[in-house]
Amino acid sequence: MLDVSVLICTYNREAMLVDTIRDVLNQTYPSFEVIVVDQTVTHQPETQAYLASVQDRIKLFHQAPSLTKARNRALHEAAGRILIFIDDDVRLSTHFIQEHVNAHQAGYTVVQGRVVVSKDADKRPAQTPPFMNGMIKVTGRNDCQHKGTTNTLTGCNFSIEQGVVERVGYFDEYFQQLAIREDADYGLRCYRAGEKMIFWPQAELEHLRSDTGGVDTGIANHFFAESYYRNELYFAHKHFSRFVVWLYQWRLKRRFSKNLKRLQRSLHP
Repeated sequence: MLDVSVLICTYNREAMLVDTIRDVLNQTYPSFEVIVVDQTVTHQPETQAYLASVQDRIKLFHQAPSLTKARNRALHEAAGRILIFIDDDVRLSTHFIQEHVNAHQAGYTVVQGRVVVSKDADKRPAQTPPFMNGMIKVTGRNDCQHKGTTNTLTGCNFSIEQGVVERVGYFDEYFQQLAIREDADYGLRCYRAGEKMIFWPQAELEHLRSDTGGVDTGIANHFFAESYYRNELYFAHKHFSRFVVWLYQWRLKRRFSKNLKRLQRSLHP
């Protein structure tokens, strides 16, 4: 079996997608494949030319927009023992794959890597990895520099072993459009299934968080998108008690109200 599959789900990204693929192809790790599931209808000529130039080095698949379906397509196509998901707007060091492999060689089946966001460069890194408690609140952050236990995943940088798919299953395709929580859902399912999960800061990447493309395409503000609240509540109902869901609904209503007031102030200063 091939050692590693690097899985990239992309939608309406151009130059950043090209840079991401270049970084993957420049990895020092000797045995890996690159699978790109492209949900873009038409790329810019420069992007299309690059994808054609590397067609013998990547496996490119096309499908209609849906992040969870794209993730599942990537899982179906992957031949590697270790499956690494990254976003289409990230930058990697040349030893990125090796660090994920190191974590799995240490005995872990699910690995969350460190995520550095250039826009948050002035923030002090968290002291603990992200962990979701029973009230749907996450302590710690994925910019933590210390190894530790986690029960949630951030979709731009995590890896699983092929056997996890057999034991835990595929991504829940009910998470659609602004597919928030689809990654956290998979992480919590892995944790509750008894998978050996670890936050491994050495497997670090930079997430550019592009303002264009991705699941945000056509959505000006997350907090006014119907799919944001539908996915949040679906996640809550799926994993937590009725009382916690009731409290979470109240928190979501407050979140909507605060953002509505912020929008009104920006329109009428």
